[in-house]
Amino acid sequence: MTNEQRIQMERMLNEIMPLIDKLRVLRDSITSHLKSLNDWKITEEELEDEIRIIMDNIEGLLSSYSQPQPYTTAINDIDMLQRLQDQIMQLLQKTVDKEQTVRQNLPSYLPGINKIKQKIEK
Repeated sequence: MTNEQRIQMERMLNEIMPLIDKLRVLRDSITSHLKSLNDWKITEEELEDEIRIIMDNIEGLLSSYSQPQPYTTAINDIDMLQRLQDQIMQLLQKTVDKEQTVRQNLPSYLPGINKIKQKIEK
């Protein structure tokens, strides 16, 4: 390799190294975002499953009142409704917590979170 070729190679290397560093930073950022997205996807599925269970319980309670119920059953159902309300509040808090995480890491995924949040608030 001639001296001129060596100088040219060093210059090219000096130009390329900052780009390589930027690519590494970008790769690390994308990796972090992918992990956050995967975490959100798992949480979203879990929240939807929990919402479905709560809705099934509520529908079961409503359908049981197509006929008059004994007083003790009504009292038990009131307790069950209180537990369901508590579960809904816990789901809402989980959604808000995940929303904060996603808001920090993945701003473009907020519409998905808002959809789940609206389901919980209904």
